[in-house]
Amino acid sequence: MSPPSLWDQQHPVPAGHLPPRDLHPRPEVRAHPAGHHRPRAEELPQQRGGADERCPGGGMEAQGRCLGSAPPLTVPGLLLSEWLCKCLVQRLVVVISSIESNEVLERWQFDIECDKTAKDETVPREKSQKAIQDEIRSVIRQITATVTFLPLLETACAFDLLIYTDKDMAVPEKWEESGPQFIANSEEVRLRSFTTTIHKVNSMVAYKKDSFP
Repeated sequence: MSPPSLWDQQHPVPAGHLPPRDLHPRPEVRAHPAGHHRPRAEELPQQRGGADERCPGGGMEAQGRCLGSAPPLTVPGLLLSEWLCKCLVQRLVVVISSIESNEVLERWQFDIECDKTAKDETVPREKSQKAIQDEIRSVIRQITATVTFLPLLETACAFDLLIYTDKDMAVPEKWEESGPQFIANSEEVRLRSFTTTIHKVNSMVAYKKDSFP
């Protein structure tokens, strides 16, 4: 059984496929916590919209919400950073779906294994920052290269960000639940993994198969 998912929020993707780090924000925000959760739109800072406005930053950080000209790690992003440091996050999922039909077209999943005993060790574990960054760059390059085989997105889309956490974690106020948003009749491709001194991240993408008459 999947762990509960904790934060879900939508942003638009123009028609035609774009890698996840190039997704665009939209003015309205829908947010989800207990199983899966989010903050309400009227309680969040107003977002900018438009085809020429991109989230600042790059790579995995840019998957977060873009609030005006604020840095990518804003309200939910700061919570995510804190949860990762406390080893509370089990999985991060980016779900791309059609705005018109709500059909899920792509599902990017990052499974996070955390060694909670590492924080209690008196001698810190050693792994160079360069080695960690090289592994992360390798994953990002592979994600970018998936445009060569993923089906073209021919409709306007939005993406949801789901965070799966430990069941006993306190849920932030005014968040709501969300489902896992699986894809029916999907293809799955495993991507590379990377490790830090505490975390191991395994990644994969699932996408809807092309239907032929």
